[in-house]
Amino acid sequence: MKTFIYDKKPNISELWDDCIYELIYDSKKYVAEVEHLFKDFGVNKKSKIIDVSVGSGFPALELTKKGYSIDCMDISEDAIKVFNKKANEFDVNLECKKLS
Repeated sequence: MKTFIYDKKPNISELWDDCIYELIYDSKKYVAEVEHLFKDFGVNKKSKIIDVSVGSGFPALELTKKGYSIDCMDISEDAIKVFNKKANEFDVNLECKKLS
């Protein structure tokens, strides 16, 4: 079992992000499966995609890094902060908008 150590109490978005990447998904495999579904439905890198509950950015950031065009939004300030921090870490020019 993976152990997580935090300098301060994490918010739910930070905790969820660690769970996604470290406990729940094989992110590379998951993104590959999403790309396969995109192909089946005719979605390509010229398509415009919207993620309306993007949370911390999984898998939108990975797909953007691969060249997909995604508009991202969420209502949670905590999720938006995690998303924008991760977008910077991913070196992706993408910002999450606050919308409900």
